[in-house]
Amino acid sequence: MPGPSDLGEQALSKAAEIALKSQLDESEDLSVELHANPLSLLQGEVESVAIDGKGLVMNQELRTESLSLKTKAIAIDPLKAAFGNIEFTHPTAATAQIVLSAADLERAFNSEYIQTKTTKIYKFRLTVSQPPSN
Repeated sequence: MPGPSDLGEQALSKAAEIALKSQLDESEDLSVELHANPLSLLQGEVESVAIDGKGLVMNQELRTESLSLKTKAIAIDPLKAAFGNIEFTHPTAATAQIVLSAADLERAFNSEYIQTKTTKIYKFRLTVSQPPSN
């Protein structure tokens, strides 16, 4: 991922990375890259965001092997964002790639967090097994 082009973008990217890490239980590696025009940023507009992470864990049991998220222009309400409420003011285009290992997937589906979220639908238990070798 090419780095932010100036010190302001670097500082903003680092602040976003710290904020994101504070929302996770664990992270092996996490990087955030924001590109923004300073004047547009004051209006809540960012040109692009790229987030790359490995070993990200939330809710103690939901882990991703890796995550890559890239967005185009983002517009948020800066007043609400100042109070911790991020709200998009316009749709944005984004791509994401999330890789889960078999162990991550099994742990997630069997986690208390997912079980409580799906109780009203149905109870399930997932077991992942390797396909037979030929």
